[in-house]
Amino acid sequence: MSEFYPDHLDPPLDVCVSCAQPRDHCECMNNITCPHCNGKRRLYAFWDGVRPEDSGSGYVDCSTCKGNGSISQAHMDRITEGERRRNDRVSRGVSLNEEARKFGITPAQLSALERGKQ
Repeated sequence: MSEFYPDHLDPPLDVCVSCAQPRDHCECMNNITCPHCNGKRRLYAFWDGVRPEDSGSGYVDCSTCKGNGSISQAHMDRITEGERRRNDRVSRGVSLNEEARKFGITPAQLSALERGKQ
């Protein structure tokens, strides 16, 4: 049992979800452990709804690796580049809104780029 996941929720970590091959024989290029879930595939999350009965918590698939536990090199490169750009923007003291306006995109689009989502 891991610190965050009960035994019955731990997915098998030795098989790629995308191609169903053992990870060491995976040919789908998803061979880098997801930096968000650390290869666990699922995270414990909390959510708020408009009504109290719509709020809750539970295990959800990782949004970075889509529950696969690993990502491609290209995706990892996007994450690394996004972190670099965000660190540069923050070090210059520029807000997300200001930087987005400078590039002619929405703050949501810039945020997604900085998180490696696009």
